[in-house]
Amino acid sequence: MKLQKKKNKFTQIDVMIRSSIYILIYIISFSLCSCKMQSSALHVASKKKIPVIYSSVEGIEIERGKKLLSSFFMDRELESDLIELNALSSFEKNKAYIILETLDNHPLSDIFGLDLMGLSNSHSESHMIKAFSSHNGGDFIFVVGKDADGVESGIHYLFSKLNCNLTGNNWRIYCPVFEEIRKPFFSIREATLCPTGRAIPDNPMINYENWNSERLSRYPSFLRSCGFNSLQLMELITYNASTGEWQGGYRGGLPKDKTIDDIENVLKTLIDEAHNEGMRVSQYIWGSPADGNKWDDIRTRPKRQEFYKELAKRYGEKVDHIITHWVDEGTEGGYETPLTATMFIWNEYKKYNPNVQVTCDAWFNKDLYNGISSEKYASKDVAIAIERWYNKERAEQIQNSGRKVGIWGWYLSDFEMTYGPNIYTKTLDKYYTDLPEEASVQVDWISSELCFHGLPSRINMYVVGRKMWNPKTPLENILYDYCKAMYGEPNADNMKFIYETVEEGQKEVRYGMVEKDRYANVLETLEFQEKVDLALKKIDEVRISPHWISNFSDIASVHDDIINLKTWLIEFKQQIQ
Repeated sequence: MKLQKKKNKFTQIDVMIRSSIYILIYIISFSLCSCKMQSSALHVASKKKIPVIYSSVEGIEIERGKKLLSSFFMDRELESDLIELNALSSFEKNKAYIILETLDNHPLSDIFGLDLMGLSNSHSESHMIKAFSSHNGGDFIFVVGKDADGVESGIHYLFSKLNCNLTGNNWRIYCPVFEEIRKPFFSIREATLCPTGRAIPDNPMINYENWNSERLSRYPSFLRSCGFNSLQLMELITYNASTGEWQGGYRGGLPKDKTIDDIENVLKTLIDEAHNEGMRVSQYIWGSPADGNKWDDIRTRPKRQEFYKELAKRYGEKVDHIITHWVDEGTEGGYETPLTATMFIWNEYKKYNPNVQVTCDAWFNKDLYNGISSEKYASKDVAIAIERWYNKERAEQIQNSGRKVGIWGWYLSDFEMTYGPNIYTKTLDKYYTDLPEEASVQVDWISSELCFHGLPSRINMYVVGRKMWNPKTPLENILYDYCKAMYGEPNADNMKFIYETVEEGQKEVRYGMVEKDRYANVLETLEFQEKVDLALKKIDEVRISPHWISNFSDIASVHDDIINLKTWLIEFKQQIQ
């Protein structure tokens, strides 16, 4: 059907576009079902070409979007037919289309009557998604971004809404009717990947430093699907400046049979892939590790400086932002040393990247705030990070000092000291839901951690990523979207119940957590015993094809998830008995 002048909403449509204007359109030939037509779907059993119509006017960001969409369908044995559009387009009846546009380039949104006013005063990455069925039999998904980054973020979010079911070799893919405008509450949303898994040598694969490059390369894409746009990495080992050698130290030192060069390659693989995904990369620097060398001690300060220089030499060209941390083992508190040494570290990194940014965190160091109003020890370009969680008084104090405000989150989305379920979605929901609106304006960046990797507890990162976009999003919706995207729509309700049961069964007292965040011990209650029995029944009902592909570029096996979750449920049952 040729596009004709629109006579009524969602019926006959006319699009005449001058050849000098590029239109950013992807036309994906899979069926989009409405709430009234849940059976409407394209069954894919063999390779079938999908026309992907695009424009390169937006540059590299559009290239990422093209790859993201084409890879999604190619993984499901669909071929993409990439077509660059610069003149005229037509729609066929009874087909489904995904149309991608930006706020600066949205002729089809205008013709379809989409209201984009909600994007006009929004931040980068904001987007509107509208999925609907037209009266003439055509189905449409519009993803309109504030900018090209908004389009890409919209595609990642769309994957959480698509229902992808696999029967044999046949994929059935459809999308419910919905309309949503999404604006990021925090502009820089950072996922911290901590290699604390080194402390559990009997299970080496929970430490990503033992992963191969292919698996590592999927991690940033998974985090983008969660909603993050920044990655924080750390190298938690001790440097012996007297011998010039790296040695075992904090958290047991290097993993078995690994060298510092091996770890450097792991971190650089993650950094490069994060940059390919358009993400910022931060490096956490243990300012005063417990190796006996202190900035405050004039005798050992040169050794400490050599340690910082070594880090800058290894990573300075790669990282965009550094975070210095001072109070814990090898504590050097107050404000003079943290700020002065932070300036030294920053200057070393600037030798390799003049644009690198810097933050000094206030973890268990309230005295740091006494020195931030002055530039005697550090310029105002050194940001200050509030420890653990948002604090209105501290945020205002940092803001009034002329420095940027960060939040270095810890003991919220994982627990570094104990290997176990570590599923804390209810705690995360409580914290984010209570955030005041001014936090969105005050806070420059915020991070949250994952310490054990490739486990079901990565659901925490999905909750965090979604809450960093909209703190008020109901937890129920987030958990369902995750379970549907990871395990398929037929398993979503059961998997959601299983996760909720495992979370409720946790009873450990977590170091560093305030009393009100600790989970009550419900193991002995009759209600929970019945819930565990039901969860064990439901987990046996979960059916996932060996050929299943999750909607997200996942870092682990969903089949391993089932094994882990069932193991934890059985352990709960044994403790009850």
